[in-house]
Amino acid sequence: MEEILKKEISLEESSRIGLFGGSFNPAHEWHFQVANHASKILALDKVIWLVSPHNPLKDKKTLFSLKDRLASAKEIAKSSSFIITDIEKKLKTQYSIDTISIFQKTFVTKKFVWIMGSDNAAQIKQWKDWKIILDKIVLNCMKNLKNIFLPKWLINDQIGEIKFHLM
Repeated sequence: MEEILKKEISLEESSRIGLFGGSFNPAHEWHFQVANHASKILALDKVIWLVSPHNPLKDKKTLFSLKDRLASAKEIAKSSSFIITDIEKKLKTQYSIDTISIFQKTFVTKKFVWIMGSDNAAQIKQWKDWKIILDKIVLNCMKNLKNIFLPKWLINDQIGEIKFHLM
């Protein structure tokens, strides 16, 4: 799996990497703003948009095709610091924990941050191995002022590290 990842993604000069996973159904301006804002405030060298073949928490019937979602992400994510990919399809990973683990194992000298919107943060307890994710990687949650609700447990939990940023 490491060979597949290294073949698809080059991070040779980059050391601070944001992983921005999602369905991007379709990608839109808010996704761009989240990735761009995270890139700036965290001083990231690259943000990798991980266009997911299928989010296990979403109904497959409601998703546009992976090809269309990937195209929409490439259309909206115009920045030299962004890498847009469907690498999870090639790696055959379905869960964020698996993708994170492969990135960390493949690029051991890189520092990774998981970028997410507050909508995903609100449902993180439904994710596979969510406590392990919080131990493995810093989560950077971008709070949309229009969607400022976050559950109390998320704000009060002392597991892992989650940083919140208002946009």
